[in-house]
Amino acid sequence: MHSQSPSHLEQSADTYIVHMDSSAMPKPFSGHHAWYSSMLYSISDGRAAVTTSTTAKLIYSYGNSINGFTATLTPSELEALKRSPGYLSSTPDQFLKPHTTRSQKFLGLRLGSGAWPAANYGDGVVIGVVDSGIWPERASFKDEGMSKPPSTWKGKCVADANFTSSNCNNKIIGARY
Repeated sequence: MHSQSPSHLEQSADTYIVHMDSSAMPKPFSGHHAWYSSMLYSISDGRAAVTTSTTAKLIYSYGNSINGFTATLTPSELEALKRSPGYLSSTPDQFLKPHTTRSQKFLGLRLGSGAWPAANYGDGVVIGVVDSGIWPERASFKDEGMSKPPSTWKGKCVADANFTSSNCNNKIIGARY
């Protein structure tokens, strides 16, 4: 006799960035990461027959610019998550090409309202990029209007025959040739 697999085991999983309302976190949790992990466990497909490919998997927790997490979810897990307290939105994770170096203007962020001031204008956030090379002389690397790196920044510009520390500025705050 041939038995069929449960349909939830056949669902493919995709990665999503999930935005949560941090004020909805129940008090018993020690932090947001524990809350997200518990939530993902509770919505995981087939908890009795868990497999790596079908279990909701927490990849990363966010708490500076947004409150939320990235997780691998099946379609039914995503639908269950949407019914969870504190759920605000989800976006499929995808690779994107940069379209600008002045993100605030490109994103339509305003000084007085919305996500930008709520996240303290990104103060103290450092974005790291691993790249096969840059051309510091390009206009997109000019640091006009950029604030100084946060005092907690531990990176540095490492000089080489093809790259001097003078190539660094308030936009290129760490590099090694």
